Amino acid sequence: MDISLAVQKSIVAHIQQFLQIRRRRWTGMQAFLAESQLSRPELFLLRALDGETVSEQSLTVPQMRADLFNPYATEWSILDYLPHLVELDYLQQQDNGYIVTEAGRTLINRMELAARAYLGSLEVPASIALSELAEALVERVHRSWQAAEPVIKAHQARTQRRLPVQDAPALVQIDWAILGLWEARDDAHMAAWRARGFSGPVFDLLSRIWAHEAHTLSSLVSLLTDSQTPADIQQGLQELTGLGLITTAADQLELTPQGQQLRDDIERETDRIFFASWDQVDNNKANWLVGQLSQLCAYFRER
Repeated sequence: MDISLAVQKSIVAHIQQFLQIRRRRWTGMQAFLAESQLSRPELFLLRALDGETVSEQSLTVPQMRADLFNPYATEWSILDYLPHLVELDYLQQQDNGYIVTEAGRTLINRMELAARAYLGSLEVPASIALSELAEALVERVHRSWQAAEPVIKAHQARTQRRLPVQDAPALVQIDWAILGLWEARDDAHMAAWRARGFSGPVFDLLSRIWAHEAHTLSSLVSLLTDSQTPADIQQGLQELTGLGLITTAADQLELTPQGQQLRDDIERETDRIFFASWDQVDNNKANWLVGQLSQLCAYFRER
């Protein structure tokens, strides 16, 4: 059954909003930072490595650059923290790769369980049907994982590797499922733009202009200072200009009609792939999900 475009957009927007706010009042991370002697970026790197691998699996630096975070970067300064993680025994260096140690996995699991305990302790309004919402969202995650598209599901594989939630409180299951759905959308989006032949960094430039996040070279350089060098950005803009997708007159970056159409098409293809596994959800059920997610986001915004 078809879900209207407006409802689709609302579902995606609420999923993104929930992930931005659901743990912002949780203060438990400070204790883990102090205990582990790690900075936030170091802890973030360790968590990413833990989520990308299974026990004893090694990742090389080239593999980390290709798979660990996102395909949009040409700079990976966060990997400079690898030696400190080895020094503190959270990672073990083996030949050209790195393995998350038992101490590293234990730290990440303890932190995740503490964050889940925080969510599980919250009392949300009775109008939010937590158990029913959890069941519906978890079902969507499972159907996305089993769907024929996209063929590559690297983000969803991370969802499947996370600590199980079937016996957890409903809000914890919702948190797991919403993150899983966002990762399913990431997989759908990557399939959509890769089918058009883009590299990640060049496509990111197109998307930033399309989303009105930057309209000059200097604003792009400032926006992407942690992920691309100025030279890489200039080269990417030249490529987009050569393809007839943007114009750069008077230092203003604008999409051409062709560029606008292509980027819009990629967004539509992302939605098609992502919602293909929602074929058993009618518009009434989808509207119910939007209403429940809206209330849930409002609860976390107002905390």
